[in-house]
Formats: sequence, C-alpha cells, structure tokens
Amino acid sequence: MTPPRLLDALDRVLRTRVAVVSGPAGHGKKRLVHAWLEAHPELESRWIAAPQELDEVEPARNPSELRVLVVARPKLLADSTFVSRALELAERDPSIRLVFAGRSRPDAPLGSLAARGLLVNIETDQLALTRDEVAQLLTPDNPDLPEFALDTIMESSGGWPAVVQMLTGETLTWAHSSSAVRLADSYLVDEVLSGLDEQDIALLQELSPLPTLDPLAAAWMTGRGDAAAQLSRLQAHGVPITWDDANTIRLNPLLRAHLGRQLARERPEEHAHLIERASLWLRNRQRPMEAMGLAMQAGLLDLAWMIAGEFITINMDRPNLVHSMPELVELLPPGWEIDIVRSISRGMATPQTMVAQMSAIDPQLLVERNDTGRLGYVALALGMVRKVGYPCEVDVSLALEIAGSLDARGIHELDHALLAAVHTEYGLYLLHHGRLAEANEQLLAGLGLARVVNVPWATVCCLSALSYLNAEQGAVDSSHRLADEAILTGSDTVFSTDSLDEFAILGLALTAVDTGDLASARRWLDTLDQHAELLRENDAFRTHVRCAVAVMQGDPAQALRLVEAFRDEAATQATEMHAMLVGVSAVDAAITLGDVALAEHEYQQLMHLDLPEMGSRLVVLQARIFLARGDARAAHEMLRPLAEGQVQLEHPKDTLYSLMIFGVAADELHRPDEALRAFQRAGVLAERLGLDTPQARHTTVAVASRQEVPLTTAERHVLEHLDASKTLGETAEELFISLNTLKTHLRRVYKKLGVANREEAIDRARVMGLRPRTD
Repeated sequence: MTPPRLLDALDRVLRTRVAVVSGPAGHGKKRLVHAWLEAHPELESRWIAAPQELDEVEPARNPSELRVLVVARPKLLADSTFVSRALELAERDPSIRLVFAGRSRPDAPLGSLAARGLLVNIETDQLALTRDEVAQLLTPDNPDLPEFALDTIMESSGGWPAVVQMLTGETLTWAHSSSAVRLADSYLVDEVLSGLDEQDIALLQELSPLPTLDPLAAAWMTGRGDAAAQLSRLQAHGVPITWDDANTIRLNPLLRAHLGRQLARERPEEHAHLIERASLWLRNRQRPMEAMGLAMQAGLLDLAWMIAGEFITINMDRPNLVHSMPELVELLPPGWEIDIVRSISRGMATPQTMVAQMSAIDPQLLVERNDTGRLGYVALALGMVRKVGYPCEVDVSLALEIAGSLDARGIHELDHALLAAVHTEYGLYLLHHGRLAEANEQLLAGLGLARVVNVPWATVCCLSALSYLNAEQGAVDSSHRLADEAILTGSDTVFSTDSLDEFAILGLALTAVDTGDLASARRWLDTLDQHAELLRENDAFRTHVRCAVAVMQGDPAQALRLVEAFRDEAATQATEMHAMLVGVSAVDAAITLGDVALAEHEYQQLMHLDLPEMGSRLVVLQARIFLARGDARAAHEMLRPLAEGQVQLEHPKDTLYSLMIFGVAADELHRPDEALRAFQRAGVLAERLGLDTPQARHTTVAVASRQEVPLTTAERHVLEHLDASKTLGETAEELFISLNTLKTHLRRVYKKLGVANREEAIDRARVMGLRPRTD
C-alpha cells in the first residue's frame, strides 16, 4: 500500500537530520514510517512515547551507525519544549535521525533547518495516492475497471489512501461511486467526525458548498472572521483539509460531499441557502461558470439563469463570452433563453441578431416566466439595443413595459442583482433618448441595488452616467464626486478596461470645460483615448464633449469637422438625443467661428426634434444666435421673462448662460440696472454651481464694475487714458507724470477694481463708462 516514491522521499532523512510527515487522518503517516523502517532493518529505531524517554537516549557507541527516533504522539508534537529538546539532541548527536509523524506539524520553528538543507517535508499532497497508484491497487480485483471509473474515484476521493484501501476489497461495477460513498461515509463518521463537537461540524457544513476556500470566502460563508483559523485547528485534529498556500484551502471532496448530503437531508432549507451564498460568492469573484454549475447541481434554476443572464448582458461581444459559450450552453436550464444562447455559440449572435430574436419572443412566454426570467429578458433586451446604438426601428416596447413597472416587491432576494442590471440598462436607455429626469431616477435605483447586492459593473455604469448627467446640468462638485467613485470602483473590478466608466470621464472633461480648465479637459480626453475598448453607443456624447474642448481651445473649425465625421459614420444619430448633442455642438462651433448662417441652419434642424427636457438648451442657442447677428433687442425680449423670474429653465447651467446673455443684451441696449441685476444673479448661480468659465468670470467683473468704486480724480484720469497699444512710459509722458507715479496710481486702481493687469482694467473702465465703446 505504501508507494515506493514515499519510501524514497523518506530515505533523504538519512542524508539530513529531521523529517516531518504531516497530513490529515487516513493518509498513512505511521504506515509509511513503519514500512520505511522495515525497508531498513540495519537502522536502530525507537518510538518516543513520553518526554522523559529523550533522556534515556545514550550517546552512540559508533557514530556511523544511524539511529532513528520517531515522534508520533499528538501531545508531544504540540509540546514546543519537548520538540526543541528533540531537535537539539538531533543537532548534537550526528548519529540520530529524527522523524515527526502526525496530523499537524511539530510546534517549533523549522525554517532554519530547511534553509540549511537539514529538513525533509512529506505533506498531504505527497501522501495522497496518484491515479497510477490507485489503478495498481484496484485493477487486480477489477481487471475491467474502465478509465472513467478511475477518474471518478480520483475526483471524488482526492487520492485519500484510507478510502482507496477500503475499495481494494470491493468488486467495482458501474456503480463504483456508490461503494466509495458508502465506505467513505462510514470512515468519516467513525474516524474523522466522531471527535468533533456540533459547532465544528456545523462550521464544516457551512463551508462545504465551495470547492476551494480562502479566508475571505470562509468568513463570507460562515459570518465568522476566524473561520480560516478554525479550519487550521480542525486540520490539526485530523480533518482532511489541505492548505495549498496561505490563501487556498480545500476540504477533501468526499468530506465535502458527505457534509452536503447530511445537511440537505437534515436541514434542506439551510442547505439551499448555503448553496445560494456559495454561488453568489463565485459570481462576485468573477467565476460565473462555477457559480452556475453549483446552482444547477443543487436544482436552483432561477439562480443559475440570473447569473447566466447577467454574464451574457455584461460580456456580449467580448472574447470571454465566445470562449465560455459551450460550457454555458450545457449549464443553462431549458427554455427560450437557451435558444438565444445557442445562437450565440453558433456564431449567429451579432447584437442585431440578438435584438431580432428577442423581439420575436411570444409575449405569452414571458407572462408564464417567473420574475427571474422576465428580469433576465429585460436586461438582455435593453443591453442588446444599447449595443446596436438604440435604433428607432427596433421594437423593445415589451421590455420597456416590463422595465417601467418593476419594483422590489415580491421579488426573491437573489433577483435584486438582476433587477439592478435592469434599472441600469433602462436608465442608460432613457439617457440616450433624452428623458433625463427619468434616467436619473432609474440610475439612482440601479446604483442603490447594485451596491447592496454587489454588482460591480452596474455600480460603475450608474455612477458614471449620473456623473455625466450632473455635468450637463452644471453641478460640478456632484459630478466630480460621482466620477471619482465610478473610476475607483471600476479600477477594482475585472471590467476596468472595458470603458464602463466612460461617461464619468466625459463628465470630468465637460466640467473642466465649464471651469475653464483646458489642460484638465484635454487630459481627460487623452485618458479616454487610452481606453482599451470604447463603447460605440456613446459616440454622440463623446463627440459633443470633444467639440466643447475644441471650441474652448480656440479651434471651432475642428469642432465642425468632428460633427461632420460623426454624421458620416454609419448608424449614427440613432436617437433624437444623439442628433441633439451633435447639433448643439455644431451651433456652438458655428457661432464661435462667426458663421451665423450655419448656426441658424443647424438650429432649425434642432427645432424639429421632440426633446422637451432639452428645450432650455435651445433657448440659450437662440439667444446666442440673436447676439451673434447683432440683434441684442431680440435676445433681450426673449430672455426678459427669465430675467424677471416669470419662467424657469430646466437646467441650472442653461439658466446661468441665459442670465449672462440677457446681461450682455441689456448692456448693449444701455439698460445698466437690468444688466447689473442679471449679472448679479448669474454670479451667485455660477458660484453655487462651481463654474468658472470665461463667461462666468466676465459676469463677476461686470457686477463689480457696476458697483461704485472710490477712485480719486488722478486715478480716474489715469484709467481714462490707459492704452494697451502704448508702453507705460509713453502713457506717463502723455499724462505729464513720472513712470513711478503712473505705476503707483495703477497699483491702487488695480486693487480697487479687483483686476490683475492693464487689459482687464481697460475692459472694466469701458463697462463703467469711463471709456468710449469700441463697437
């Protein structure tokens, strides 16, 4: 029964000093030592049973004759004082070889011996029998034993010597696994579990659903932070537990199966709950196939489909889905879902094909499905529509009807994860269709659920899209906070390279534009360019932000080229929201470029779009066009109800820009009081939003300029004669004062006006009426 390879391994102690043979019950540790000693009759051996027996070991009469001291008593192995004395004796007497054999390693630091090459380790993985060794033991009595039977025995037993030994006396048939189970159960009950209390057995049962564990997984399954430490203690008592490394723990497969069967028989509800927890752990650790397999084995079909639906929704068009498809097809429960997945595996599954297949599903099938099935359908349908850019001709009315009526009442706890995916997809659908208030509501709901049930990709998507929505409305601080969380969360998930945080980066770039930070805006766009995989459905949003940055850096012609390139792409402007975004960018660039005719043409195209929540943006564009063509009166009349508080715009940022435009128009119409009030309101709003655009800075200057500034006669005289085209020396000569006197006056003027340089002082003087207008 003892493999020759183990005898050879133990032979190495003859060349060193100390051997440690450690492993769980039933791994043949003592049998190995006995067989090794029988193979070496020339060795004098002694099994130490008590601490005082070390004192009875006399010095060797002939140092060349080796003596073996074997310590196999658990109490002695756990006695650090005794172990230290034994090691000292082995070090002092070159004729002594020391062998420790037990379920746990001796309680002493052995690192120095190992470093010096004086230690031989034989542990659980070596003590377990190999497939060839099992075959040699079983085939004499079962010459026709098939190969798959050996594979099954190895998989179920892990090469556990005690179990294989019991099988050697059996005539194995196709039901050989039943024999293994029966014999293993008997051995486990009598030899392994009989010495454990109820709490220890309950702990092992809670951990049995997972094939491999780490300290976090053990804590998750049991709710106990010390679960891993308890496993170490149980291993020392002979429970077949293997630590592959510091963070990888395995229960023997036969032990896992026995514990699972026992729990399912005695407490079936608790067993199902543990399987759910284990499946969710695997799914949260990005091991969906294992999670689905575990759920399917336990008959939890709804849970299996929830994980499958989420996996498909997330990974459509990604290589790992294609590679996983054969296994996925085998795992999924029967129904229309499996037909969809099979079409993917056959290479027919472009997103367009998926949308067509789902649109063709008989609504009655969905009525008959449970909540999980309906949620899976909606998440998958909206996910596929997003993949193809939300084309208007695709009928997703059924999915929208279900999504619009969803809430958490009556839904199984596990379905909340899929419900989070539905809210996320529905929120993105609404955002792409310009229904911003509803999108905000759905995304907030999705974010809350995704955080509770730990759906990382949905968390990142919701945070990211909410960041962009806040940026569009001018809420800089909120946008930054949400974007930072989205990027941080994304960096901690396996989806961090898939651009799920793209909206967050677009939001950061947009707020950089609004705060006048060109360097940051360009940096965020550069970050976006480095993403491994851009989400094509966001092309319109990306173009919109790129155009804003191009205009900000003084290149409106580049912005118009970006708009043209977007419109030349196939499948662009699939929604009215996409058309609105690029149209707004075109109007902004045309006005900045001075091409009023083009701006008016683009504006007329926007007027045909039915997007009520974007109406405030059209108000700003129309007013800007009026100013661009020199019609300040039209802009003034258009915005008067807003300035007088009779109407309100949908978004604060549009209100800010409208007040700025009204102030400029009133100023040009020589209505200083109206201009001052508009600029004051705009300044307060800009400060509340955290905006610092060039227009907002001009507003601050204008407000301050219209307040009385206590300038002396000499200071006013200097301010009236400042000329940016002349040097200060030339100005001083013109005013018949010294250069130092002029500089002194200017320092005081700058301080009183709150400006930084001569150009700003000249602009301020013009607003104050101290200089003639240039227009």
